[in-house]
Amino acid sequence: MSYKGFFSTPVLGALLKIFGAIPVSPTQAKDAIRAAAEHIAAGEVVCIFPEGQLTRTGTLLELKSGFELIARRAGAPVVVAHLDGLWGSIHSFEGGRYFTKWPKGLFRRVTVSFAPPLTATEAKTLRVRETLLELGANAMALRPGDDDLAGALLRALKSHAFLPAIHDPASGHPPVRAIALFGLALALARKWRAVPSDRVGVVLPPGLAGTLTNLALIFAGKTPVNLNPLGHAQTIRDLLRESGIELVVTGSPAVKRLPDFPWPDQMVLVDRDLEMLGAKRVWVLLAVLLPTGLLRRFIGRSPQEAVRLYTSGSSGKPKAVALKSTNILGNIRQIDEIDFLRRDDALFSALPLFHSFGLTVGLFLPLLSVRRLITAASPLDADAVTAAGRAGSPTVLLSTPTFLRGYLKRVPRDAFGSLRVILTGAERLPADLAAAARDRFGCEVFEGYGLTETSPCLAVNRTHPACGPAARSVQSGWRAGSVGRLLPGIAARLLDPETLRPTSDSDRGLLAVRGRNVIEAYADLENSERFIDRWFVTGDIVRFDEEGFLFIEGRMSRFSKIGGEMVSHETVEQAIRETFPDGNHCITARPHADKGEEMVLLTTGSLAACELRTALRGRLPNLWIPREVLPVDSIPLLPTGKVDLAECRRLANLVTA
Repeated sequence: MSYKGFFSTPVLGALLKIFGAIPVSPTQAKDAIRAAAEHIAAGEVVCIFPEGQLTRTGTLLELKSGFELIARRAGAPVVVAHLDGLWGSIHSFEGGRYFTKWPKGLFRRVTVSFAPPLTATEAKTLRVRETLLELGANAMALRPGDDDLAGALLRALKSHAFLPAIHDPASGHPPVRAIALFGLALALARKWRAVPSDRVGVVLPPGLAGTLTNLALIFAGKTPVNLNPLGHAQTIRDLLRESGIELVVTGSPAVKRLPDFPWPDQMVLVDRDLEMLGAKRVWVLLAVLLPTGLLRRFIGRSPQEAVRLYTSGSSGKPKAVALKSTNILGNIRQIDEIDFLRRDDALFSALPLFHSFGLTVGLFLPLLSVRRLITAASPLDADAVTAAGRAGSPTVLLSTPTFLRGYLKRVPRDAFGSLRVILTGAERLPADLAAAARDRFGCEVFEGYGLTETSPCLAVNRTHPACGPAARSVQSGWRAGSVGRLLPGIAARLLDPETLRPTSDSDRGLLAVRGRNVIEAYADLENSERFIDRWFVTGDIVRFDEEGFLFIEGRMSRFSKIGGEMVSHETVEQAIRETFPDGNHCITARPHADKGEEMVLLTTGSLAACELRTALRGRLPNLWIPREVLPVDSIPLLPTGKVDLAECRRLANLVTA
């Protein structure tokens, strides 16, 4: 089946008629459906592209329901097929246009996948979308390459040797070019290759020192473990012991600022190496002169565990996440295929390197995609952020909503006057915050979604793709209130929150994902309920709309089962915020003998339980209204800006104790 307008074009129209294509148009849809059913009844195969148009976002668009009508009318099975590898060809909209661009090569590797047949009653749009996403994830896993982070970093830095790679104004150094960054990292790698342990701890902020250290450890065949310096001392001791870390690379300022950190006996102060950068220029010269193949011998391959991170521990003990090269490089390829970044973009990141958003998107993505990186050591240091913004003129800002709110208050408008987009993650982006940032900095503000276990990006909003010749239809890149569409190569499945079984014909449930960017197990746990038959259960209750945009309705850990009913903490919090805008509020839960659980409100405002019940009566079911209000000086937060849910629960349980 093909769009009727194509039949009037000289060459394409002739080919369509030769192959007996069925013309279809919005005004003659019934005729086309009837003709298709008749061909199927005659024993023929009918092929239909349910999106109805070529994607310009790099992601799966809305599936039209025409195939459902044809299958039911003909009583025929539906075979779902998927095409992988076409994005980036001249036929795709990669780069913002079709056809009128140079091909990237004479040949392309394309995978065509077929799923087992679905009956006419099974073949609903939700089921077909899920099947297409699974076929896409399987096809991406078959792509060659993406298995060595060290080699990929070498090729990227070497191939764009003289482009600026990183600008860290606070370091006192001018922008460092890609080849100089590689050469200096190679010099440090030679020094650290002799370290006996496979994993090396890193306690450094984002910037030149943190970037060089992570690169050098990767080139040395070691696994960098970026640690949260503000974590609980005993928790960090446990992490060091479990990871077998004997050496920590840090800087003199961190040692002075963190006297309570459980520093191991072996420490390396990298700032002393940075002071001697001039003496290491011979390595930069070697990096310039030696061919890539020979340099490859200096660094070897990345180990099986390319980097190790720890989850935030917002709802319990941090878990060890061992990201492989395939996870990180796969996620960067997925981001690249939605054209989120432009060729001339410069990224600004002050996100901590112990956070997957800060490490993968804020460090590896700009280095591997050859975009200039501008950094500041802390998102809380408004002066440093302002200076870096003015010096670097970034076009893309990476942030969390918590840090973005601080930028609105303390960073002058001109420091981010060059921005075209702000990308936030790690927590929900409030609509009022997005609007305020859009007005102040004059750029788009988008929300993405991911987890440490997914390297981290799963979904992201992006600008609406352009319209023009051969691309006249309107396609959406973002949807208000959503976290965007899933990236290419990620399969999604919705589970029943109680049984953990796949839901049928439902657009809402507990999200499970699979893809090249998703880990297969935790490094410190043999078994976990978060992994079911190679699917990672995110712990988020979500829904998809008809165009595939993902909406996060809440964490499973942020739901309480009260009187047999699932109650969302975030829904209750939203109602309280709208009714009592003064102060910060957080809902948590504790065990209850009769109801299973009961909710407790932690608040920084002056609010009584009786006042809360009166104000919310009629707006929320009585069962949902907290019976106890606990005044606190501040809502506990993690260093990333997320609410510390574990500490909130502890405070609520202390009240009963």
